[in-house]
Amino acid sequence: MRAVLLTLVLTALATGCGGADDARERDATATGPRLDPPADLTWQTTAAEYRGEIGATVTVDCPAQGEVGSLWGTDPYTDDSSICTAGVHAGAITVEDGGEVTIRIADGETSYDGGEANGVTAADWPDWPGSFTVVR
Repeated sequence: MRAVLLTLVLTALATGCGGADDARERDATATGPRLDPPADLTWQTTAAEYRGEIGATVTVDCPAQGEVGSLWGTDPYTDDSSICTAGVHAGAITVEDGGEVTIRIADGETSYDGGEANGVTAADWPDWPGSFTVVR
């Protein structure tokens, strides 16, 4: 019995079944309403205007040679965080090249943990009424 269970676990690990990457991939392909990107997008543009549109996605095209904006949380980010800066932090784009970032709008959280990733530092923040995650 133990051998069978061990074989199943090892097979699942080897094929990637059930891991965090699988969950992220499912999240990235989940469908929800697609909202129009904000007009006149800059690196300071936030997702605050989409608050309450839970599950909706927005795709923006961040210009190259951007200027890093404010960022709170680590996926989820507060919705008053810079969308493009969150894209860099999450590894979807770079400041130098810019590029396409898709976010999913989510409910607020009771707290947001900051952290450093890809040369960008996100700050901690307490309770906030809206958030978003980077899908790609």
